[in-house]
Amino acid sequence: MENSLIAAYISLLLAYLIMDNPTAANQVRNSMPNGQYLPLMIFLKKLFNFMSITSSASGSIRGLKATAIALRFFAQADPKSDEELKKLIPD
Repeated sequence: MENSLIAAYISLLLAYLIMDNPTAANQVRNSMPNGQYLPLMIFLKKLFNFMSITSSASGSIRGLKATAIALRFFAQADPKSDEELKKLIPD
């Protein structure tokens, strides 16, 4: 569980670092398996689902919004991975 959480936060950090930098985005994408953001998106989606469940109890949605923005960025940057993600982890 801890490794998944660390991977999810690294994915979130990477998303925000490359969001406004196309050169860095290409470098990150080229270093990923098959040149896709799918592994990052899987960890982020799992974190998002977990945060959705826990935020309803606490009332705080700030982290949820940040994760949704990162997921949206990856989905727009890599539509093919977004389709695969929806098959792996349905909404």
